Amino acid sequence: LFIPVIAISLYNIMDKLMLGYLSTSDEVAFYSNAEKIAQLPNSVIMAVGNVLMPRMSNLIATGNKEKSSELFDKSMTFMIVSSVLLAFGMASVSNVFAPWFYGKEFIKCGIYILWLCPTIVFKSIAGSVRTQLIIPMERDKVYIFSVSIGAIVNLIANYFFIPLYQGLGAVLGTVLAEAVVCLIQIFMTRDVVKYGKYLKYTVISCFFGEIMYIILKKIS
Repeated sequence: LFIPVIAISLYNIMDKLMLGYLSTSDEVAFYSNAEKIAQLPNSVIMAVGNVLMPRMSNLIATGNKEKSSELFDKSMTFMIVSSVLLAFGMASVSNVFAPWFYGKEFIKCGIYILWLCPTIVFKSIAGSVRTQLIIPMERDKVYIFSVSIGAIVNLIANYFFIPLYQGLGAVLGTVLAEAVVCLIQIFMTRDVVKYGKYLKYTVISCFFGEIMYIILKKIS
C-alpha cells in the first residue's frame, strides 16, 4: 500500500510543479486555492468510508457476504447521493464564493472550483470502492494499478493541457486522472458488485442536483 500513496502524492504535487514550470506563479496560486476548496466535501464524505473500513474488513474476513453486501450498498448509495449534491451545490456558488473568501484578485478561482466539482463525485465513489472492497478483500494490485495509471494520465494531460489552458489545464488533468482511477476500480471489481443499479441513484441525484443548482444560481 506504499506504492499507491506515492502515486497519489506524485500527481497531487506534480500538478503544481508542472503548472509553475509551464505557466505562471499566479496560476499556481489560483489552482492551489481552488483545489483546497474543492477537496473539502471529500474530507467529510470519505470519513464515512474510513470509519466503515474496519467493519467491512471484519465481515469479509469472517465470510459474512450478505451483511457486507448490505453495508456496501448503503454506503455506496450515501456516497453517490451526497457527493453529487455537494458537487452541484459547490458549482452553483463557486463564482461568488471565490472572490468573497479569497478576495477579488482570486475571482479566477471560481472558474477552477467549478471545473473541479466532478472530482468530488469520482473521489467519493472510488474511495468507497477502495475502503470497502479493494483493501478489505486484499486486492492491493487493483489499487496500485488504478492510481498508477491515474498518475500517468495526469502527467500526460498536464503536459498537453497546461501550455494551452494554464491553470484550467491542470484542472482538466486532475479531473481526467480521478475519472480514470474511479472507472478502473469499478471495472476491476465488477465481479463482486453489480454496479448497474447505482446508475439509477446517480441519475436521480443529478436531476435533483440540477434543480438545486438552478435555484442557488438565482439567489447566490
